[in-house]
Formats: sequence, structure tokens, C-alpha cells
Amino acid sequence: MRRRPSACCATSPSARPASRALANLAQAPRAPGRDPDAAAAEARVAQIEPFPPFYLFNGGQAAYKAGDPAAAPALFRRELERAPRYHEFHYWLALTGAGLGRLDEARSELALAMDDGVRRTDHDLYAAKLDRLEAWQRATPTVQ
Repeated sequence: MRRRPSACCATSPSARPASRALANLAQAPRAPGRDPDAAAAEARVAQIEPFPPFYLFNGGQAAYKAGDPAAAPALFRRELERAPRYHEFHYWLALTGAGLGRLDEARSELALAMDDGVRRTDHDLYAAKLDRLEAWQRATPTVQ
């Protein structure tokens, strides 16, 4: 029995990892124009995951690079809500925190990035950055 896309989208909002598959499912019947439920399925997918992966992260990077580091952390944190253990989000939070003078926050986020890195090279890279930040803080006693 073929399931309709709207029935597949009746999942809880916590089912985000499957949202890409649901998005594909919603688009498939719409293309040939066979299934009137495709629009309902697309609307449900938009509720589950209103932004594609890395959309907010890219916005945070753009804000940082455009000279607005104060706007970037909120976007990185929202992306972390979707993927709490993704190391690069923590790294960019550390980078913006350091740029805003929040060095304790930067140190904490670098430690999380180091712990969450999936490869040994990620761990080593973040560990070196963390060591460098701590050495700079020790050499500059007025900086907290």
C-alpha cells in the first residue's frame, strides 16, 4: 500500500533528521502532478524544518564577515539547537565570542568544538586554538 506524503509528515517536530527525506517525498508526487496531498506534505515539512541545514550557520558567517559579529552568535546558537554537537558551530561561536571580548565564552566553545570534532585532526586543530587563546590571555593580564 502506498502511503500518502501527508501521512508520513504526521511526525513530531523532534523528527528533524528525517525532514530531508520528507521534503523529497513531498516533492516527488508534485513533479508529475499526481498527488494533491503534496502541498500539505510540503507545508508540514516547512513546519518541521523551516530552514535548510546550514542556512542559519551561513547567515552567521556572513554577518561575522560583514563586520557584524554581534548578530552572528544568535544565528549560530539557533543552528546548534538543530545539531547540538556539531563542532564547527561551536568554533564559530568561539570566534565571535573572542571578537566581542567574551574570552571565557570563547574558551568554553573551543573546548566543546574540540570534544565534538569527529576526526583526530579536528580535535588537534581546536586544541591548538584553545592553547593559543589561553596563552594570549595569560600574556595579556588585563584581558578576561
